[in-house]
Amino acid sequence: MVYTLLIFMILSNAGETISYKNTKVSDSSTVLFGVTFWSLILSLPILFVAGLCGDNLNFDAISMSDVGYLLLVTVMSLFSIVFWAKASQHLPMSIAEGVSEIYIAFLTFFYWLIFGGRLSVWHIILLCLVIFACLLLAYFQNGKKVAKYNYKIGFFFLSLWVILYIIKGLIPGALAKSGMSGVVYNFVLNLLMFLITFVYMVIKKKNVFKLTKVILKDKWLMIVGICRIANHISLINLALKMNLGIVDAVSVFGLVIITLYERLIMKEKINWKCYILLAIIAVCTALLGIL
Repeated sequence: MVYTLLIFMILSNAGETISYKNTKVSDSSTVLFGVTFWSLILSLPILFVAGLCGDNLNFDAISMSDVGYLLLVTVMSLFSIVFWAKASQHLPMSIAEGVSEIYIAFLTFFYWLIFGGRLSVWHIILLCLVIFACLLLAYFQNGKKVAKYNYKIGFFFLSLWVILYIIKGLIPGALAKSGMSGVVYNFVLNLLMFLITFVYMVIKKKNVFKLTKVILKDKWLMIVGICRIANHISLINLALKMNLGIVDAVSVFGLVIITLYERLIMKEKINWKCYILLAIIAVCTALLGIL
């Protein structure tokens, strides 16, 4: 079960990044509306099926502290969508993915400090190797600047994303310990995100009907929604079994998928040294998943 959830995490992270790169929607507000719209719509049948299958959804067991955590992670998730969308517009995804992984070291330490659990020397060594390989990968991929990218803006929004993700990554652990299921966490989070986004669009006097027409024409935003649902549900179920910093480190295997996608599909040039680093990342993340 754990290995299946880890595979879902890897595929969802890679799929979300690739989808952001391919979406034809450039306006961050529209991206935000599209992602939250699809995440909520696609969460409804999952909630319905879970109820039919007899899963104990326990909506009535949600405490005030749970609501506070959900609101906090909702706000952070909304900002992280905007920050990541902005970063992906101004940076090659291989670079953005590589540099962003530095948050894993901080998340792993703080998660262990707060929630405890096993964190062996081998975990730490493999984590360091993964993060160092990711940073080197970003460095080699950044050898020649591309005119269409604004690197300063890209790294600015990427830095904001990293800070948010360190804080946001701790919250699922608290919610999992309170007994919240992955399906409930996913639905409530997506509901709150959509409601807040909808209110924001109304305040900004955006035409919601026009926005809906735009996002319905872009399949990539729907795929982002699917990936986020898979991520949310897998994350809560893994929170009681593993340090979520380790989980995110294993998910870095998605970087291998992303980089190969950029090379094979988008025809971006990749330094030969990057293939060695990708092999190191693949081996280290696989070992982290096994330990």
